[in-house]
Amino acid sequence: MDNFKGKNAIPQEEFSFAQSVIAKLGDYFSNRVVGQEELKKSLITAVVADGHILRRSSALFSPISCCSTR
Repeated sequence: MDNFKGKNAIPQEEFSFAQSVIAKLGDYFSNRVVGQEELKKSLITAVVADGHILRRSSALFSPISCCSTR
């Protein structure tokens, strides 16, 4: 974060909080779903971005599903 000092960077306290929330989300997901790292990244990104994702098929899901994080 030192590269962005003085350039409207996120304050260190907020950045640290965001990192801890993302880590907790990742841990929560990993404790419940095994071997789905790309799905985990996609879901966390969608939650953070308050958006939608389109995920591909897996053995547990229909061929194509649309998920909303709202």
